[in-house]
Amino acid sequence: MNTLMQDSNIKKVVTGKILALIILNAIIDLEANFLIVTSFEYASVTSIVLANSMTVPFAMIMSTKYRKQHFIGVIFCLLGLIFLIVQTNQPANDLQSSSYMKGMLLAVGGAFLYALANTVQEYLLNYVGSYEYLGLLSAFGLIFGISQSFALEYHKITQMDSSNATFLAFYALAIFVFYSLVPFVILHTSATALNLSLLTTYIYTLIGYMILFNQKLEYWYFGSFSLVLAGLALFYLTPEQTFDIKGESKNYAINIQSE
Repeated sequence: MNTLMQDSNIKKVVTGKILALIILNAIIDLEANFLIVTSFEYASVTSIVLANSMTVPFAMIMSTKYRKQHFIGVIFCLLGLIFLIVQTNQPANDLQSSSYMKGMLLAVGGAFLYALANTVQEYLLNYVGSYEYLGLLSAFGLIFGISQSFALEYHKITQMDSSNATFLAFYALAIFVFYSLVPFVILHTSATALNLSLLTTYIYTLIGYMILFNQKLEYWYFGSFSLVLAGLALFYLTPEQTFDIKGESKNYAINIQSE
């Protein structure tokens, strides 16, 4: 599929139902980020990572028919992540607190919206070039994001010091790079494959958390990471069948695309 579209196609996007779906997806993606970020106020990093891994089964349910090898690969990835989190020994009193449950619910809700946003994006990329999609999504996301930030976080924004602003700038840069690459990943794989690959970022998050807060890095971290990588390899090496909105099937495997 060409990433650059003709002017007539762009006009159709701006005036048709595809534009409405892009606007809707901008809102879904914004709220997914909002729920996940807010969940950090109530629960620990390890708990949120576990809850957010639900993005993978949510995406599988929404978009694609898979072979049993794919499910085995997902199980490997989730087992590696769960094993890592169990070993962090979450305090029992935290598990019973109402704030902890609130954080977990927010994280699971964010995971569901992430899966939905990525599935809708996979749908839209059958009709919209990557550059057009990114431009429209960014424009509407910026409008909705600024509006929501000032509506809900105005006092925190006005009280932000320079050090926090620096961290926020680096975060914004990382998000910009991430969202610029996501459409190309989805074009060559699928929404589920993307979310499964992102499980590796949770491993890096937990390792960074342990290092920054002077926690001991145990050998089983690397065993857990190996399980996730093994699951990813199994998932990518097994062709999967997805269906676009025209009803045409597409088979994918690593470095292979036939349409």
